[in-house]
Amino acid sequence: MIEITGLVHRYGPREVLRLESFSLAAGEACLLLGPSGCGKSTLLNILAGLLRPSEGAVVVAGEDLAGLPGAALDRHRGARLGIVPQKLHLVASLSLFDNLRLAQAMAGLPQDAARIAEVLAGLGLAEHAQRRPRALSHGQAQRAAVARAVVNRPQVLLADEPTSSLDDANAEAALALLQSQAHAAGATLVIATHDARAAARIPRQLRLAA
Repeated sequence: MIEITGLVHRYGPREVLRLESFSLAAGEACLLLGPSGCGKSTLLNILAGLLRPSEGAVVVAGEDLAGLPGAALDRHRGARLGIVPQKLHLVASLSLFDNLRLAQAMAGLPQDAARIAEVLAGLGLAEHAQRRPRALSHGQAQRAAVARAVVNRPQVLLADEPTSSLDDANAEAALALLQSQAHAAGATLVIATHDARAAARIPRQLRLAA
């Protein structure tokens, strides 16, 4: 599901990431570990197709990302990837339900109200479907970010520092939520984190050096 070979990324002359070889099969979960500045978010953005590496081959969900032009890359990302960012990115003027419907439309997928209702119910958000993002609590916003990421049944689910601002109980709940939703979708799960609490839940780990 994910295959990386000879990956190097630089910002100007400064090398920020080097990864000779890495692979994950469908349905596997992996943590990207390391201190701030080690390249975790860079690697996650490369996997998401938001950043093109300076060198190397990256294949995600059967697509060689280097060979995809911009529009095709956008379609690939919308239809096959789910991304849980550090901060919730929803359209403020739309309800939660309509934000998920927009996610389907942007991926070129048919409007599927039943799927949206299923995802919201599964995440305990059904009663908040008509709320706008600013009316959600922190915990609800976190679950909304996961809902947005999984509504299109992604093949790969990427999460960037999902526990960074959470206490132990909520961090445990967030990790369990990501794992359960990835399992339900049959998705490969990659979590970038510097949080050692995540290591106890996910044994497959890739540690990046600063």
